[in-house]
Amino acid sequence: MDSVYLKNTVADTLSKGVAEVCIHVPSDPVEYLALWLLHEVDNLRIAKAFEDERKAAEQKLKDEQEAARKAMVNASNKEDAKLKALAHLKTLHDDPFELMQAAADAVNKFTGCANGYVALLEDPEDDDEDDDDEEGEGEEAEAPPAEEEEGEGEPKEMIDGFNYDDKFFKYVAAGPENQFMVGQKLEREQGPNSYALTTSRQLVVDVPNCLDQEDIHYFKGLARPGAYFAAAIILKSGERMGMVCGDSLKSSTGGSGRKLVEDDKDFIQEVARAIAAALDAGEEMRQAQAAETGDVDDVLAEAEEVVASDEAKEETAKIAEATVIDGETAPAPEEAPPAVELSPEEQALKADGQKLKAVNNILLDLKANALAELKSYPRPPKHTYKVLKAILFILGHKKSEMDEWNKARMVISQDLIIRMREYDAEGPRNAAAWKGVRGAIKGLEEPDVAKESKAGAILYKWVLAVKAVSDSAVAMRAAAKAAEGGGEEEAPAEES
Repeated sequence: MDSVYLKNTVADTLSKGVAEVCIHVPSDPVEYLALWLLHEVDNLRIAKAFEDERKAAEQKLKDEQEAARKAMVNASNKEDAKLKALAHLKTLHDDPFELMQAAADAVNKFTGCANGYVALLEDPEDDDEDDDDEEGEGEEAEAPPAEEEEGEGEPKEMIDGFNYDDKFFKYVAAGPENQFMVGQKLEREQGPNSYALTTSRQLVVDVPNCLDQEDIHYFKGLARPGAYFAAAIILKSGERMGMVCGDSLKSSTGGSGRKLVEDDKDFIQEVARAIAAALDAGEEMRQAQAAETGDVDDVLAEAEEVVASDEAKEETAKIAEATVIDGETAPAPEEAPPAVELSPEEQALKADGQKLKAVNNILLDLKANALAELKSYPRPPKHTYKVLKAILFILGHKKSEMDEWNKARMVISQDLIIRMREYDAEGPRNAAAWKGVRGAIKGLEEPDVAKESKAGAILYKWVLAVKAVSDSAVAMRAAAKAAEGGGEEEAPAEES
């Protein structure tokens, strides 16, 4: 019975641990196996929690979809279905991109528009990877002096306390026929009609027939008859986040070419208000999450104290174990062995390693709702996005996997946390990847990240800790090679 119990409970895990011992052949196999088992327990716990959350989220989504389907089937008329669709939009505050796509689909379904789409106002993008050209962005590079000389030059036009001169529209959702628009920008010279929403208190853009209106931009190039309507998405704070659009442009696949009726225009404005309500709810959720999280520096300091205490206990236990032979205390040596003196590089690596271990402990406690908070930003949080880019570069991701916020945010999960905790910061590093890391965090300040997101601040602590350990490991290897008379190792050439 005992053997059956052990086989059903711990045999597989022990087999894996023993296999790891055989592979790595450590000097102290018992200690190695014990540490491996502790690490495996942590990973299994994280994986189980993530799997439980994933299943719960999937079940919740299935329940909501089934409820929505039944509600739509049972809706007595189109108006009831519209109201239900608007109410559903207001609940999608956890995932802004799901919200935007649902909004575009609603415009397609409940209006005479052949195409519904949503665009958000975003800030100019930085070239994070090129260290030498961060300032060379034409008008963007000239923006800071203009702000410094406020009062000397012409004052910027403010709309309810916000200025949109440097922002641009970027399409984030569209109906089936217009998916090619997603990810594209609408430049100011292309869409002066739409940008009127950013230069005045105008709430809508209403073009009955695009052929009668100058300065209309057609993404497919060919001018066509049909109406265009856009409604501004305005938050509770007064900030304009973007616009919900619809058109009836005539094409080979659809579109009536006719002007939109007032009911359709009203519904598009209701969709814009529903998006704003969901985004406001998401912001309140992020603020509540930030309030629950303690000061990051205080949390880290406590974690470092725990790590230092644990290491001191381990050292004491090793000394005690070394003085016991066959169950009896060995006689104390006449002279205590001299303490091993660490080189400055080894001391730095040890200190940096303790800090990284402390940050990894904090990551272990990072709750799922904290990660959900990061994913809930409708547009890239400037500083936190850079932190996420740095993490993805460290973990070996390509730049193409993070050049869009919606791509990068999808990587945020418990699996990412596991990969971060398992990362070997002392190992050799890839020069191209670390160039990306340095470019991503260049000029980044911890207070700026913390203002955006407490979870983002913790992730930034990890980036800094990994960089410190990696730098110390490079310096130690270089010093060791120099001491051997072999010259400097190639790794410092990675750093510029």
